[in-house]
Amino acid sequence: MDAFERDPNEPLKTHLNVATGAVLTVSTDWDDEEGSQGRQMEELESHPDRFEEVPHLEGYEEYRWMTEFAEGLPDRDVAEQLLEALQGKGAFSRFRSALREYPDLKDQWFSHRRERLLQVVVEWLETLGIDPQYTLKYVPTAAPAPRPAAPPRITLMDALLLGAPDGKTELIGGLVRRYVPARNKPRAVFTGLCRDLCDLHGLGWRKSFIAGKTRYAVEGYEIIEHADHVEILVRVRPEIWRAFQGG
Repeated sequence: MDAFERDPNEPLKTHLNVATGAVLTVSTDWDDEEGSQGRQMEELESHPDRFEEVPHLEGYEEYRWMTEFAEGLPDRDVAEQLLEALQGKGAFSRFRSALREYPDLKDQWFSHRRERLLQVVVEWLETLGIDPQYTLKYVPTAAPAPRPAAPPRITLMDALLLGAPDGKTELIGGLVRRYVPARNKPRAVFTGLCRDLCDLHGLGWRKSFIAGKTRYAVEGYEIIEHADHVEILVRVRPEIWRAFQGG
């Protein structure tokens, strides 16, 4: 797959040995006749029937995949943003830049792109009469050795919720509650707080997150819209709570 993704402007050509499956890459401006490049070139010239040059991925193919990915998104706001980024010169860089706002979609895009690239590779091998016997899989890395538990890091949000010397903050059922008055426009307050919560966690905001809903949760935070106020629930770990209680 790496050979398909090479830059076509580089002075390199990649060939597949159809008999052994070995991949051979040579430079088109090589000058070391006695070195490895020379030996590889000699092998190519001596047995041309054994090798097929690996084609590179055409830009229009990846553009089609980007468009396909964007059009398939259920969130129309994000889909339109990505499709707009694909218009005109510099579409690839604008598309990647737009995806940085949505870490979850960025992972989905790379998975989609990998599947499409694998499909291209398999189809090319089939034209050579080669039937791939496996598909590429992600290999998980070994888990690191466990470390002694570090003292809990107190975040700014913890301090804001629990740090008032004379405050009356209570922990009920593992939750700290906060209320925001919103008699006239609870929906607007709810929407704004939900957007702030996304920013806090590095998530790209989308209106569809709260469409038709009065509750929104991310990690240990939940925001609830009521008729005259908005409620914020924050789950606090017991060790954090004890740190503020002198425990």
